[in-house]
This record gives sequence, C-alpha cells and structure tokens, in this order.
Amino acid sequence: MTVREQLFTLLRNLRWIVVLSVAISVLLYLPDQIQELYRIAADDIGWVTVGEFIALGVIAITVWASAFQLTTATLPLIPRATGRLALYIKLAPVVLGALPIVAATAGQLHSRPAEKIGEVEEVGSIFRIQDQALAFERNMLLILAFAMLILLACFVMFAWRMGSRDRSTELASRANTPISSATDFSRSRSAPSPC
Repeated sequence: MTVREQLFTLLRNLRWIVVLSVAISVLLYLPDQIQELYRIAADDIGWVTVGEFIALGVIAITVWASAFQLTTATLPLIPRATGRLALYIKLAPVVLGALPIVAATAGQLHSRPAEKIGEVEEVGSIFRIQDQALAFERNMLLILAFAMLILLACFVMFAWRMGSRDRSTELASRANTPISSATDFSRSRSAPSPC
C-alpha cells in the first residue's frame, strides 16, 4: 500500500468529521447573526462571553475526539506509518478540532464595526455618541479575538499531547474493538476477581 493510498484511506474514514468541522467553521464565521452574537458578547462581558468560550471549547474537543477515534480505527487498516504520513495522522484530528476556534477568531475580527472618520467628529453630530460606543465594542472584539487565540494555543497543546500518548491511543483502539459475542462478555464478567 502506497503512502497516497494510506492517506486516502485515512481521509475516507474522516470525511464526515471533515464535513462537520468545515460546516461548523463556516457557521461560526459567515452568518450576520453570528457576528451580532459576537458583538453582544463584546458588549455584555460576563457570563455570555464565558458561555461562548466554553461552547467553543466543547465543540473543539468533540470534533477532535471524534477525529482521533476514527484515526485510531484507521491505523489497523494501513501499514505502520512513518515519516510525513505519521505526522499527518497525528495532525489531522488536531487541525479538525482547531478549525472551529480559528473560524470563531476570524469571525470576531470580521465582526468589528468599521471606524467612521469625518462626519463623526463634527460638533453636535449624533453619530459621535454612537461611534464612542462602537469604539468600545471594536476594542473588546479585538481583545476577545486575542483571548480566542490563547484558547486555540491551549487546545492545540492539549490535543497534541493527548494524541501523542500511547495510553490514549490504546484506549481509543480498545473502544474500536467490537465484542465478539455476548458469551465472551458474560464469561469475562463471571470470572473471579483477583482480590
């Protein structure tokens, strides 16, 4: 089996997680309603913002765990990976899990209100008060985008270290192993314990 065939086997098994990760990422970046939610979170710093970060963390970990599970299920189907392929196999779940956080960070930056120059600075302009409120929002969205980059770095370190451990790979491999029959399961339960 060539490296290309091994890579395509991995991608074939990950295809729905890839579609899910890309779809979630598009939904976290493109819609105007999402941009308004980012602005609301910037205006109402508190539990709304904490909830936003927790939700992004849960989405990223769920996508990563799913991709990691499918990647470990693919490993017995291909010869032992070395070199670049081994790196791709380790990197795929991390990238798929990080993609929604990257999209949310880009969405935060994209939802920053444009700065108006000229008519706003005129004395007596009603837009000056609005621009002062938007200036706070602009700065807060930039701070939140930076905080999301920190969340992204923490997630990548967590996912990379968890994916690198043999114990987590072994656990995922055991979860992928089907029970051969109900009698094997009942036999293993009725065996006396060594205690």
